[in-house]
Amino acid sequence: MNVVASLLRARRRRPPLLQPAAQNASGAQTFFASRASGAGSSQEATPGAQTAAIGTGPAAPYPPFQFNPVARSQARNSVSATLRPRRRLLTPKRYSLSTPGERVQIDSCKIGTGLYQFTAIDDCTRLRVLGLYSNHQAASAIDFVSKRVCKELPFPIQRIQTDRGSEFMAEAFQQLLLEQKIKFRPTPPRSPHLNGKVERSQQTDRIEFWGGADLSLAREQLAEQLQEWQTFYNQERGHSGLGRQTPHQKLEETRHTIPSVVLIHQGFDPSRELRRTNSRSTWIRVESRASP
Repeated sequence: MNVVASLLRARRRRPPLLQPAAQNASGAQTFFASRASGAGSSQEATPGAQTAAIGTGPAAPYPPFQFNPVARSQARNSVSATLRPRRRLLTPKRYSLSTPGERVQIDSCKIGTGLYQFTAIDDCTRLRVLGLYSNHQAASAIDFVSKRVCKELPFPIQRIQTDRGSEFMAEAFQQLLLEQKIKFRPTPPRSPHLNGKVERSQQTDRIEFWGGADLSLAREQLAEQLQEWQTFYNQERGHSGLGRQTPHQKLEETRHTIPSVVLIHQGFDPSRELRRTNSRSTWIRVESRASP
């Protein structure tokens, strides 16, 4: 009851209202001007002096601008204010594989009507391959991996990671990876953060490239511009995840860790690969499809 009564008394004894905004604005400008000139840094003014300088009338018995009755009651009864615990700032924890080609993330995104971008990025070096297609069907994904990714990346690919889009979960796409002796590892449903590198790189494309591109051009012309952007990204643009190195510099730094194609193919066991589907049924082993 004592606390409730003190709060009610505090609400009845409100401080004098501030004067018009013009005077407050002039006082604030003077205050910031004095801070800029260094005149007010020699000593601190008392709360009453601050109030009089701003133009709030006579000095108040408590600090100005404190209209919260709970805070006034705590100050009058010598009760320490309840402070909210400071939130701990978490530094981002970056993860990266140490061998080029150990894992390549692939994804597709829609750019406009009849324009779909396929993106492949290496987990270690951040080297990327970009392709522009008229659709995001399995045929486009197969063409992108077989004709672009496997030929343009300067190292053998051990594992490909995608989301569970229909273009990647198609049997023809998985059969291609089986023939190329590449492991297929789709992410679990509703987990785009596990494919974060390719997702973040596509956001960079939308901001730095597609934000200034003319989508009225023909798809072939946009594809040529996209290749120029790919070269700039791989060879000239610094990457924050690599300590401002370019992906090409990271490749030269880790080139000695790249295994040979023969060694990768020897470690590939087709009997351990599964036919991945989006249904709840049991995955079917591909032993019967592994033999020619």
